[in-house]
Amino acid sequence: MASEIMNLEVEQISGDKENTSLEKDESELSSNLSFNPPVYIQRYNAISDVLDEEWSRERVKKVIDFGCAEFKLFKHIKEILHITHICGVDLDKQLVTRSKYEARPLPFHYVLGFSHPLTVELFAGSIAVPDKRLLDANAVICIELIEHLYPDVLEKVPSTVFEFIQPELAVFTTPNADFNVLFNMVGFRHDDHKFEWTRKEFEDWCCEIINKYPYEVEYRGIGEGPKGTEHLGCCSQMAIFRRIDSKEKILKVEVDEPFELIETFAYPYKEDNRSPEEKFSEMLVSRINRVFVNKLFVSEEDDSKFEIPVDYLWEFMQEICPNLNKFLEILREKGYEIFEKDNGHVLSIIQEEENSDSDEYCDSVTSIEGKMDDDNILEENW
Repeated sequence: MASEIMNLEVEQISGDKENTSLEKDESELSSNLSFNPPVYIQRYNAISDVLDEEWSRERVKKVIDFGCAEFKLFKHIKEILHITHICGVDLDKQLVTRSKYEARPLPFHYVLGFSHPLTVELFAGSIAVPDKRLLDANAVICIELIEHLYPDVLEKVPSTVFEFIQPELAVFTTPNADFNVLFNMVGFRHDDHKFEWTRKEFEDWCCEIINKYPYEVEYRGIGEGPKGTEHLGCCSQMAIFRRIDSKEKILKVEVDEPFELIETFAYPYKEDNRSPEEKFSEMLVSRINRVFVNKLFVSEEDDSKFEIPVDYLWEFMQEICPNLNKFLEILREKGYEIFEKDNGHVLSIIQEEENSDSDEYCDSVTSIEGKMDDDNILEENW
């Protein structure tokens, strides 16, 4: 039965509901309107803000992005520290397969590690069909999805989200039909839209949900219009559902795993238990040794002497020491020779030997580390 529903919906829905053409169309519906940033970016930012609110930080770890399309929301939420699991679900298997690399870790993540533990799963599946791998999700996101659904599919959405998954948080956005009078258009904003709701129609749909399930709802607008059009609302409308029942979730039916898993990514993460002092020391040693190895900033007067721009070192260490003056102060406290040239401050350091083999190179590292062994080089105002 699940596969029949999914096959039916494939015929009914284009799948790529937030594609480039849609984003372009929305910004060109009227020559008299402009949105900065574009409304689709404002949606991603609005969702990110909701997920990063204090209420969400305490409750949200696993997020489901239904209708994820090209997985563009992911870039806006992957850095949120309390989110450790993101599932992208879209009906269009080819689109998910083609876009899966948008979710993969970048090369520097394998070198430096990611900011926090994060698992990403990409599925081909329908919001109308429950899958038990979604049961432990804390948040469900549906960005400009529901207006692409036929009535029989839309009817199943509240059951899937609020009865089956039962997330602590659910967010839906959809076009605001009240706003359409400002566009040079006939019909709907996109060829694949099955409907576009006024604010009242959207609120009526949301009220039916909170009357049946233990949630409260908050409404926000996205994409403000020109001055004098406030009575029309915003370009897009957003409903934020928060669960008000703290009881343990109870699954009423047995379910399978009808979704097809397209890809899983586990972001490289290693818990960093170093103190700020240790991080500072090791990062500075790493940067200076890179200068030695690559023969950068060699003095014209003495090829064993290096004149390293302080900005070059600080650029690498801004995360742990965001204040340049403080950085200079610490370098001086550690005994480094700092002088000022026309193009800025320079750290002068002598490499004791020309090292080529690994043992001698290690001696060089040790000699620099010796400079960094003093206690309390950082202050708490960093």
